[in-house]
Amino acid sequence: MKYMRKSKALLLLLLAGIMTVTGCSHGKVKMSYYDECKYEDNAEYSSINENLFYRNELVLNKTVRGADPAVMQITDRSDPDYGKFILLVTTGSYSFSAWMSSDLANWESIGPIMQADDDSTTDKSKVLYADTWAPEMIYDKENGKYYLFFSATPCNKASVTNYKNDTGSTTNRIFNAEYKNIPYVAVSDSFRGPFELIDRADEYSYADGTKMMTADGTEVTKAASAAIEHNEITDNAMGYSYFLKYALFDPYKIWNAIVNSSDPYVKEIAEYEPQKVFRGIDLHPFVASNGDKYLYFTCNKDGSYSDNNNTYIMGIKMNSWTEPDYSTLSRLTRYGYYEVDDIDDGSDGATYEKQDANINEGAWMTEHNGKYYLTFSANGYGTTYYKVIQAISDSPLGPFRKLTENEGGVLLGADSIDTISGPGHHALVEVGNEMYIVYHKHDDPLTGGNARHIAMNKVRWITIKDKNGNDLDVMYTNGPTDSTVQLLPDFANGYTNVASKAKVTATKLLKESKADYLTDGYIPILTGVNSIFMDNYVKAAEFSGETTVTLSFDDYTIVKGIMIFNSETIENAFYDISRIEFKYSDNGKEKTKFINNLKFDWTANSNQGFSMKPAGAAIAEFNEIKVKEIKIKIKPATAEQIMTHDATREAQLAIGDIAVIGKE
Repeated sequence: MKYMRKSKALLLLLLAGIMTVTGCSHGKVKMSYYDECKYEDNAEYSSINENLFYRNELVLNKTVRGADPAVMQITDRSDPDYGKFILLVTTGSYSFSAWMSSDLANWESIGPIMQADDDSTTDKSKVLYADTWAPEMIYDKENGKYYLFFSATPCNKASVTNYKNDTGSTTNRIFNAEYKNIPYVAVSDSFRGPFELIDRADEYSYADGTKMMTADGTEVTKAASAAIEHNEITDNAMGYSYFLKYALFDPYKIWNAIVNSSDPYVKEIAEYEPQKVFRGIDLHPFVASNGDKYLYFTCNKDGSYSDNNNTYIMGIKMNSWTEPDYSTLSRLTRYGYYEVDDIDDGSDGATYEKQDANINEGAWMTEHNGKYYLTFSANGYGTTYYKVIQAISDSPLGPFRKLTENEGGVLLGADSIDTISGPGHHALVEVGNEMYIVYHKHDDPLTGGNARHIAMNKVRWITIKDKNGNDLDVMYTNGPTDSTVQLLPDFANGYTNVASKAKVTATKLLKESKADYLTDGYIPILTGVNSIFMDNYVKAAEFSGETTVTLSFDDYTIVKGIMIFNSETIENAFYDISRIEFKYSDNGKEKTKFINNLKFDWTANSNQGFSMKPAGAAIAEFNEIKVKEIKIKIKPATAEQIMTHDATREAQLAIGDIAVIGKE
């Protein structure tokens, strides 16, 4: 597929003509406007105003390629980039790079923040040897330091002493290593780096209690280092303290926490870990509202992270970002079960997890109204079944209960028409009263695999009835999306969706439908999951035929544009928007302007006209006007316009949502 960036010159020319009077009809003024259907020569997709909108499609030399995104906002007011966002992703071995953005959609590389030394025989180079996964950064305002959490497979075979001379594939390098997926933390005075490992040899002990190094810095003896079966590692006189002394967890303390755990699943790690080396991936730091620090990570029995290894989420309280409280080590999830202590009674359990590999990974924690929401990914990352799940607890360390599908348990999943695959391993970003999910999805939705890129969609809270009939706030995502145009965050574009401030009415509504569905901010997404949840809480407004939708504001409101989201199914779609009328104020006088036949971009928003892509809208953008009322006339598509349109259905027309881009 050929992707084209917009022509800045063309866009400026178009915008310069916005709101030009082109004619009159019955005292009403036809408005000139910019819409999303302005194509450049030979362009696959229409150009957009990138100051207001974005897309999640893969664009060469623009989209961030990689996986496992983590996002941190710069909160140090002394930093010249205060308020901007830093993005980290898994990209390979030997180094970590970062990207910066002001809007979460457009990212600029700031280069490496930690990388192996030129001298490949140094400890740092060997620690960053392979499998450098899921970096995440956090700023500690108490000491002004930045902490970088990650896992890595260090170079720990005697046969490999120089990673640059190891010509084997990354996979072979990993499997040649004996001790994989070790959790690490590095520290820096700046998010720009360089981040450095912390040498803890004086403090740490091997799993059997043997010190790695004496107080005077004398190296441990070979006999002492053999206490944990270092075997072939002879290239370093300190045995394998060279990579364990930099590890996040003290080998002795974490091992004792495992052995003495009351959780039988945690204790099983000891049965499968003869080397007594603790492994973990996908580290996520979190600060609760009371200031307490926590760390979440992915673990399993033997550290192999194979498809059937029952990978789960663990959590631990941190005294500081380098000092865990080992007594708090807790297992938070159990694959295929809603709670860790569920009894295998033959019931189906969490069926949305039983489609692929036995994996829970990529944890993120969110605090909301006194409850803690653990979101994480389930199933194999290379498959279309990869998705984001939400679980809830009254405590940061559980017990957590995964929400059922009927409660909206699947926060993010693949669409149902094979245009988006494997959305998962995410970060949640909260700015003001807005929340966005940043995630990866497959470059090729049909093949899946390792090639992934970064995307972003809005998340909103919605109050539902839980399985016991009690009110419960859960998250809902207006995504995933691909080529369909979406509105940038309010903090980035200076505008917001003011549609909910208007009184909304509509003609030809079906009896069971409501006009309020048009302006609730929830866009129905056809994902093939959570169908009962969608039927109950996230609904399109449905009509028996042509409708007139009226939005009336109590007072004149500044309006910049409008987005009218089409049906999630092509059977109930509109083809274009017949007419939009704006009652506006012109020097204190009420006047009307109108748009006729606002186009819906069928190239970007459908699959050859046979199915709808998620969250596609007809969009008009114009110069600011003070609006009191908006009237929108919309007809159902005809069979001539859309071959798959079914006019025999009771609902001949459905509108997913209406966004009015304006200012309160």
